[in-house]
Amino acid sequence: MPKRYAVPVGSQRIIEQMFAAPGVSGDDSPLTLIDWCRNLLTP
Repeated sequence: MPKRYAVPVGSQRIIEQMFAAPGVSGDDSPLTLIDWCRNLLTP
C-alpha cells in the first residue's frame, strides 16, 4: 500500500490489515473504514 500520508505505525498496520483481510475483526461493513477515520479525527 502506497504510504501517501504520514500516519502512526499502529494506524498504518490497522489500515493494511483492513485492506488485506476485510472482515478480519468480524465486521466487514463498508462503513468500517469511514468510522475508523471519524474516530481518528475525533479529539
